[in-house]
Parts: sequence; structure tokens; C-alpha cells
Amino acid sequence: MNAMTMKQQKEYRKQQATRWMPPIPNALSKHVSKRSRARNLHARHFTISRSLNKSIDDTELQNRYVYDQSSALTDDELLRKLREETTRTWPKAEQLVDEMQGKLLSFLVQTTQAQRVLEIGCFTGYSALCLANGLAFDGFLVTCDIDAATMQFAQTFFDQSLRASQITAVNQDGLEYLSSLPDQHQFDFIFVDANKHKYRAYYDFILEHNLLHPSGLLVFDNTLFRGRVAAFAGGLSSNKERIARSLAEFNSYVTQDPRTSQVVMPLWDGLTLVRLK
Repeated sequence: MNAMTMKQQKEYRKQQATRWMPPIPNALSKHVSKRSRARNLHARHFTISRSLNKSIDDTELQNRYVYDQSSALTDDELLRKLREETTRTWPKAEQLVDEMQGKLLSFLVQTTQAQRVLEIGCFTGYSALCLANGLAFDGFLVTCDIDAATMQFAQTFFDQSLRASQITAVNQDGLEYLSSLPDQHQFDFIFVDANKHKYRAYYDFILEHNLLHPSGLLVFDNTLFRGRVAAFAGGLSSNKERIARSLAEFNSYVTQDPRTSQVVMPLWDGLTLVRLK
């Protein structure tokens, strides 16, 4: 484009604008047609600016650049192998957290200086390894999941990790595991990526039994669920969408809860961060 005049460059960008999309998926704009939005839903609340939309090229090159420019994790190579093996072996490999989401989780653990971390919903262990990589070497992670097969698979990778001694895998339903803990058995960081219908139950149990440290962080994944949650809340989707309904009700409940403050991030499939007031 350096050989073009300024006028030609401007015209070229205008022609190509529809092909240039943000590198981080926006759940609503990705899955819900702009034409279907209700009048009372303002696009500016859910989409990035037009100028930014024109300036970002959604290519594998840029995604790789973003990943490479972020600090490496100790288990980067092991995480790559885990991701590849999960994709080959498991039919629901899309349940894996995004690579950059994994780095963010690790960064949050490191930034909050969390010593005690809990994950509810392990799948094949990718997010657990990312969380463990954010720990100081005297910290620990407990990850639980009800699926024995995926937990066995995850354990084979945990055993290869330099953080192996810091990871405890529990094959148990999340609520059952929480119920087995004594009150005030507090965690500094809790990541929930399990049964979406139980999000409110996890949330209430954790708060009512003082399982989150006063300065701790509680993180829920998939809280926008492919854009369907905002669509449901805006009256743009069927009442039969049970997961969207459950998550919309959960989001509303947390928003109105005087015990906590929260932020819902339109990153990946929706990420909600909660802290105690």
C-alpha cells in the first residue's frame, strides 16, 4: 500500500473493511445478526468502534503474533501437545479455553498472587495447567470434574508438568466437592467452567460458606454463550434456549447481588470476574 496515494489507500481500506474483524471474538456480534437487534440494544454496547474494526486484520498471523508477544508459560510445549491431542481424541474439543484465554488466566493468578486456586470443570486439563503455571512454587491448585475419562486423560499431562506436585485432580461433581470442604476453607482464586445451569448454585455456595478469600477473585467462563445470552436478554431468541436463559438469569442475579462487584467481559465466550465488596 506504500505505492498508493493517500486517496487510493483510503478507498482500498473502505473496500476491504468488511473483511477486517477484531482478533478477539465479540460474542454478540459474532453470532447474532446486526439486523436482528432490538431497537433498545445499542450496537456500541457490544461491538468495537468502526475505526478499530477497519484497522485490525483477523488473521492467523496476528493471532500468533499476540500469543508470541505475551509472556511464555513454563509448560507452553506441554500445553501445545495437550491441545493437539485433545483435538485428535475428544469430540468436544471446542470446550478447550482459547490459548490466549489460558495465558490470561495464568496472568490473573500471578497478578493476584493467589496461593490457593480452585477450578470447577477441568475437561482435559488445559486451563488447569495454565492456572498452575501462574502459581508461586509454594501455591497449589485443585481441579475437579465429574467426567472420569477426561480427568484420567488430564492426569497424564499433569504428571508431565513441572507443576505436577502442585496440582490435585478430583474426579467429583463440583457442588459435591464444594460440599465436602469445611466452611471458610478459602481459595484466593476460583475458576468455574462447568455445568452452566449450576452457575448460580456454585456462586451462592462459595459465598455462603466463605470459600472465597476476602481479596480473592471468582471467575466464570462462557457467560455470554455464543452471543445467545445477550440475545435472550434482549428478546431476540427463543425462551426454549435453556442454557441462554440460565446464564442470563445468573448474570442478572450477580449484577443485583449487594455482596459482590463484577465485570462481564465480551472476550472469547464471555468471562465474568467477581470480587467481594
